Order: sequence, then structure tokens, then C-alpha cells
Amino acid sequence: MGSTLPFEPAPSAAKNAGRTRSTLRLVLAALVFMALAIAALGGKAYFDREHFSPRTVVEKYAAALVEGRARDALELFDPYADGEDRALLSNEVYRAALRPGSIRVTGVEQSGTAARVSVRVEQNGHAYDVDLELARGGKTALIFNNWHITSGFQGYIELGETAGARRVGGVVVDLETDTKPARLAALPGVYKFTPSEDEQYTSWQGENSAEILPATSAAPARARIDFQRVPNQAAAQRAIELAQEKVQACVESGEQELAGICPAAMDVTPIGNVRNLHRSWSEKPEFSAELSGNGGNVQISGGTMKADYDFRFFPFEDWSADSWTSSNVFGAGTGATQIRFTVRDGQVRLAD
Repeated sequence: MGSTLPFEPAPSAAKNAGRTRSTLRLVLAALVFMALAIAALGGKAYFDREHFSPRTVVEKYAAALVEGRARDALELFDPYADGEDRALLSNEVYRAALRPGSIRVTGVEQSGTAARVSVRVEQNGHAYDVDLELARGGKTALIFNNWHITSGFQGYIELGETAGARRVGGVVVDLETDTKPARLAALPGVYKFTPSEDEQYTSWQGENSAEILPATSAAPARARIDFQRVPNQAAAQRAIELAQEKVQACVESGEQELAGICPAAMDVTPIGNVRNLHRSWSEKPEFSAELSGNGGNVQISGGTMKADYDFRFFPFEDWSADSWTSSNVFGAGTGATQIRFTVRDGQVRLAD
């Protein structure tokens, strides 16, 4: 028998096999790409839903407020303009405030690039229902849509004389303005102010707490506290002491006619000549004081004064001892002597 030659496919068959393998590779690559694209889109949707949905953004905002992370809350929504006093917007001050105890999402409405998230805020024993507004725009993490708050919590506390306060919730604050009234940007909560130290003759008076209710930037919450520096009992006592000193000066004067605080009933003016005049109290006057406005009034009543002196009618006569008594020197009841006093620059001053 003769030898057998090896089988060789026809040229056209080999070309067809090569094209088939290339087609399979293209199909597989397309399927892998489609799978990756679907996974990416699914991942994007999941990431959007889990990290950038309106609900999630508001929940992050709410958590920052409840936990006292003022800076984080302001990163998510900051309605305050440049130049506004931000003394209350630090983490330290906000943690010291009576903040919302909870902020819970109760509903979400979404339409296109706008959303409204309803929340219930529990603060200081009360519940408040508030709608927060959000919009979608810009990108975060390259390809993911970013929902951001466009109407969140906003409030202001206006201070009267309390502009001198230097502690809020026990935390020292540095107010950026000394103008009155001062207006401080504030997040929801109750803020307790401590004014500067009392002075010797004045004390602070008035409500020292202000509450910023959970209200949005559409109608910001506003509160006011107005401490007043008023004279205290030490000022009243000092005014009495000053009046007593002036009255004592009247008694010790050797002049026949007195002026100023000294009433005319203390004048010693007999017809003739007087020397060696000496006044004394048979019965001392009574002193009291009441506070009003930026000072008050000292009331002096009663008093019986005796005047001892040497007297002669004609210059050529010998001197003889004489005396004179004046009762109810400072008056009584509605006729009692009133002296106004004020507290200025830390000092008690009697009216001239």
C-alpha cells in the first residue's frame, strides 16, 4: 500500500474559525462591559440613596445639631452672612446650650431637583414640626448627585445691655461687637447668659436665658434678653451714709445760716449778735432710701436740734449764754426732705 498524507483543512475553513473566536471574544468583552456598567449604575443609585439622598443629608444635619457639632451642621447649611457675630456658633458654646433632644424625619417629598423633608424636633419639653428644603445640583465623589439644604435652621438672639455678657452656658465668649443691641447668630436651643461681674453698687437684673425655636431661614427665629444694670442695696446704704455725712457737716458748722442740704430750720438767726455757736441733736433725724431708675431717693425725717450760743443784743452789752431748739427739722410724711442720688461710673452721687 502507498503512504497516507496528513489532513489539512481548506484555507476557507481556517479563516472562518478565526473569525468565530474573535467574535466570541468581542461578545464576552461586551457582556463584561455591560455587567460593569449595570453594576456601576446600581452602585451609583445605591450610593446616591445611602449617602446623598435628601433623607440622608437631613439625618446627618440633624445628628450634628443634636450632638452639638455646630461646625458640622454649618458645613451642611450655613445661612449666616459674612460679618455676622458668630460667637454662639462654636462647638464648645453649642454643646453647653440646651439643644434639641431629637430631630426625626417624618416625611420626604421629592420632585425632580427639589425636595422637602419634614422633621419633628423635640426641644425644651416641646415638639415642633418643621419642613426643610433641599435642591440637587453639583457633583460629589465625581459622579454622584449632591443634595444640599437650601432652607434649614436659622435664628438670632438680640442683646440689650447684655452685650457686656462674657459667658454663655458657662463658656467664655468673645462678642465681636460692643454695639447695643448686639445680634448673635444662633442655632436651635436655649442659651443661658452670664453677665460681667456685678459692681459694688450695681447688680444685673432680668431674664438670663433666651430660646431659639426650631425655625427655618424662610422665617428665622428671634429672641431677646435684656439684662439691666440697676442700683443695689449697697448703693442705697451708701447714699444714706453720704446724706448723714452732709447733715453732720451742717450740725458741726459754726455758721448761723446754712445752705445746701441743710434745711432752714437749722439756721440760728436771732436779732442781735451770736458767737460760739454749737449745734447738737436732742433727737436725731431718721434716714431711709428707696431705689428707682439709675439711683433712688434718700428720705430724711424728724430731728430735734438744740443750738447753744453766746448772745447779746447791742455790741456794748455783755455776752450771755442762750439756747434755741428746733423740732422736726427735716419735716415728716410727705413733707420729709428728699435727696436724689444716682450711680455713675461705679460711684454713688447725691444731687446738689
